[in-house]
Amino acid sequence: MSTENLQPEHRDDGLPAKVASLASLQSIIARMASNSQLMKTWAITIVTGFIAIKSTFGGLGSISYMVPFLLCLSFSYLDSYYLSQERIFRDVYNKQAKIPVGSNINYLDFKDLIVECSKQEKNSVKSCIKSPSVIYFYIPMVIIATVILIKG
Repeated sequence: MSTENLQPEHRDDGLPAKVASLASLQSIIARMASNSQLMKTWAITIVTGFIAIKSTFGGLGSISYMVPFLLCLSFSYLDSYYLSQERIFRDVYNKQAKIPVGSNINYLDFKDLIVECSKQEKNSVKSCIKSPSVIYFYIPMVIIATVILIKG
């Protein structure tokens, strides 16, 4: 059955399809931003817990000074990954929003846009790890945790 014979509300190139597509992208973007925030929360919790255990029980050896660094490195990578995904879907959202209604495209199929946006350098994990939201959070946390462990 051809889409030309369908009512506008049942076609994939109409306004309801565009609104549904943009709403879906908005929820994905919100989830990625939430995951990024969750990584920061977990990093603080685990590093603080490690410092508390180390100061209570002591004697974990000199390797314990590397633990906050390794934890922050792991969480900063995950945070950068979620930031990368958020940037990709924001680009997809912006491209979808610019397409006029009735352009005979399927708004609900944006897989090709995701692939296209994920190939951009600014959306890579490597680029996102250099982001101020990652650098200015995890580097001070490593420094503070290391100073607390040394001063102990």
